[in-house]
Amino acid sequence: MRQNFELTPLPSLFLVVGVIIHVLSSTLELDSQWHLVSHLFYILSAIMGFLIPFYNVMASLISLLASGLLSFACYNANLISIWTPIVIVSGHIFGIILNIISSSRNETR
Repeated sequence: MRQNFELTPLPSLFLVVGVIIHVLSSTLELDSQWHLVSHLFYILSAIMGFLIPFYNVMASLISLLASGLLSFACYNANLISIWTPIVIVSGHIFGIILNIISSSRNETR
């Protein structure tokens, strides 16, 4: 059985885009609106992490590992706050838990 992993890199991609926007806006001293745009990408990363388990659970676990490690690496480099890795990892975990609950309910019917 072939697994589809097309959505796996999306949370990490949104995280990287958000970090790049955040670093550029800080370096170039742009408006504070650019910081809000970077937070939008962090939220999109968490939302995609939440939605991937409903498409493919194995892809979600790989995405959780990749975006979790990447977000903690960005936090350790002082590029983002601690809340960003927490939100991204939480989005993945909540999606996995809800997928397990919904799939177990469907199997009992």
